[in-house]
Amino acid sequence: MAMKGRVVKLAKDKGFGFIQSNDHDMDLLFRYSDVVGISFRELGIKDLVQFDVKDTDEGEKAVDVTLVKKYEEEDDFDAISKYAMM
Repeated sequence: MAMKGRVVKLAKDKGFGFIQSNDHDMDLLFRYSDVVGISFRELGIKDLVQFDVKDTDEGEKAVDVTLVKKYEEEDDFDAISKYAMM
């Protein structure tokens, strides 16, 4: 089942990163080879991604990572303004 989350850390020189998802207690590791449809180097911090979770010897990790939406600073403003209107 595909999940969504945000990229929270990237080590582009080492070829891995982490995704934060509301469905998991811990951030999920992903590697450059797990990214589909775009280059690993095109991903940025706070980008919205979709992914599957796979159990490995190292624990759960994100696989089949695809970009849903590039992060834009307006995204933070929209989220804040939605809560302010409540």
